[in-house]
Amino acid sequence: MAIGDLPQIGITSYAGYTFNETVDTTLYRVSPQYDSARRTVTACEFTIGLKWTIANKFGTKTQIQDMVSRLMRPGEELRYEGRGFGNEAVNRGVVKDVNWGPHPGDVTLVPVGAGLAVEAQWQVTFTIPTCNDAVFNGIMEWNFGASYAIDHEGVTTRTIRGYLVIANNRNRPGDRAVPRSADAFRAAITPGLLRGFRRDAQEFTLSPNKSKLEYVFVDKEIGTNAPGDGILSAEASESISSIHGQAPLARWTKTFRATYTLQPGRDVSAAWNAFFDTIKDRQKEARTRNPGVSLIPKHFSAEDPSVYGPRQKVSLSMTYEIAGIYLPAALGATGLWKPIPNSDYRLWANSTATSFGPRGGVVYLL
Repeated sequence: MAIGDLPQIGITSYAGYTFNETVDTTLYRVSPQYDSARRTVTACEFTIGLKWTIANKFGTKTQIQDMVSRLMRPGEELRYEGRGFGNEAVNRGVVKDVNWGPHPGDVTLVPVGAGLAVEAQWQVTFTIPTCNDAVFNGIMEWNFGASYAIDHEGVTTRTIRGYLVIANNRNRPGDRAVPRSADAFRAAITPGLLRGFRRDAQEFTLSPNKSKLEYVFVDKEIGTNAPGDGILSAEASESISSIHGQAPLARWTKTFRATYTLQPGRDVSAAWNAFFDTIKDRQKEARTRNPGVSLIPKHFSAEDPSVYGPRQKVSLSMTYEIAGIYLPAALGATGLWKPIPNSDYRLWANSTATSFGPRGGVVYLL
């Protein structure tokens, strides 16, 4: 009986190459693919090994070349039906490999039959979910962990590290386009900001196959004074000092200095308003506690400390003289250690959310 006379059992094909009736299954293995926490199986990896004979009385070169060309292509349509293991049809209809497969293995060829026949062996691997409600797109795996560092002043820094994996494959066999990227899920995996914290850093690493996004979020505790509407961060100091040669500790100079980093698109007036609101608050405090006090402006300066920086900064400083307050009342009456006015954490966090979000404040030019 010739090979062509053997009965065909089921259908076995890949990338348009149909295995003939001599094909036998040498391996059928199913391996669970656990997530990194080993809590669940995200999909199963199937490996199928095949062995068959190619014969042609006129020679097998053309058939071999066509076969090898087809069996080396990743992500093609695979059919394995009627072999006693159920019917597998991958990248055909709704069933898609979720990891850019199927992935072909080696083709092994052994000449037999006086050069007119070849015994071939080949393996292929594909990954699909096997649960009853399986889907073949979207998030496959999402895990994260957290660490908390507390420094010598009791300031807490929270760091969240995690990753997300999506099911990915071509829209159709042979397509070179990348249909989806795990990077599109940045907003979905971004944790909320703890009250009293700022987002100090965030990092995203996208895998070469675009299926995995690793991320790090670092949130650091801030003080009770929120920077202000549209101000990303602020550094400030205030001081008083007695004027030498005047009435003993009755005349003082008060200095308030601050540097504000503005959110992209915000006008310098945001820093200006925050600065002078504080000056007015301190002066009001002095007048309220000491109705006869004299406040005399002495010096004002403004500086752009980051002309070429990625974010606009505004540095302001004001010094004024305070007369009529003696030492016992000076510390409280001058506003030292008093909360910054209009300090609203929720307002600040909401106003700067776009800059501290998963895309930062960058404007992408396409």
